Amino acid sequence: MKEEQTLCYSCANENCFIKKHLHLGQMKNYVSQKQQVDCKKSDPFIKEGATFQGLYFIREGKAKTVKTGINGREQIVRLTTNGDIIGFRGFGTSKKYLIGAYALEDTVLCNFSNETMLEILKKFPSSPML
Repeated sequence: MKEEQTLCYSCANENCFIKKHLHLGQMKNYVSQKQQVDCKKSDPFIKEGATFQGLYFIREGKAKTVKTGINGREQIVRLTTNGDIIGFRGFGTSKKYLIGAYALEDTVLCNFSNETMLEILKKFPSSPML
């Protein structure tokens, strides 16, 4: 996985939750804090039980979220694509991810840290974030 800085202003993904629901001019400080994560097919980017590292937004690609079920078998919880949010269950209350997530194809993700997302929610409480 490779991480680098990107800007929401030039993003072609019109399904992005951040782009749809929040005015990017007001988000300038927060957008500069996000990280881009590039994943190859089958790369895990969230490990179930790992320390919470914020929310992921799919900029481009597809991913699956999984949860360990009975007898330790991995069960697919959700399939996600462009604009979808991953890692929101337990956000703000849990210290660990309740799910795992893998790229189903080469995927580009935007990651906003837990602290940044909490600041956004405090500053824009009427936004339909989660």
